[in-house]
Amino acid sequence: WTRLSPAYGIRDDGQYIWYQYGSPATGDILVLHKTDNTFHREFPRGFNPAFSDKYFLFQLPGDTLAIFSSDSVTYWPDVSSYAIEQHQLILQKSDALVWTDLNTGHSKTIYEGPVSQVAFNGQQLAFITDRTLRYYQRNIDSIRILHDSCTGRLQFSRDGTRITCQLLPDKLPAPEQIRIWHYQDNYLQRPPPV
Repeated sequence: WTRLSPAYGIRDDGQYIWYQYGSPATGDILVLHKTDNTFHREFPRGFNPAFSDKYFLFQLPGDTLAIFSSDSVTYWPDVSSYAIEQHQLILQKSDALVWTDLNTGHSKTIYEGPVSQVAFNGQQLAFITDRTLRYYQRNIDSIRILHDSCTGRLQFSRDGTRITCQLLPDKLPAPEQIRIWHYQDNYLQRPPPV
């Protein structure tokens, strides 16, 4: 059976929408449709779509980012994920983190190496590399290390003045000090003496 996905998006000016439909046999199909019915285009196996003004971005299997603008599609290979805000694009590649201005086409490699988490708000960027929280601000053009023991999801506050993440404990307990309690235990275990 063909099914319609509950996810959809509407461009800010209301002229374009995207939605997905598909079946287990055919896979999902990403659709870009103009609301006045003068344009309709389908992208088989497209996922992770987003609008940014006149740009429509989505990913394809095989680590490819597609950028649709003015009835043409540009394909960028080796992009595992992306984030876009205010026409500023962050590309997470297998070996680098790249900042691209879609208006000018200018790209800058921010960090070389694998990155596990990214938070981006259009002017500043936070990312985790091997448990180290790093921060980059566009107008300063330098990377600062904020903490050396972070994990989990990164997020900027609404005003952009704070970053939230999960901090790892300074010292993990030794395996012999860890006791696992289970709700079906016959008796409550006592903590080991200190």
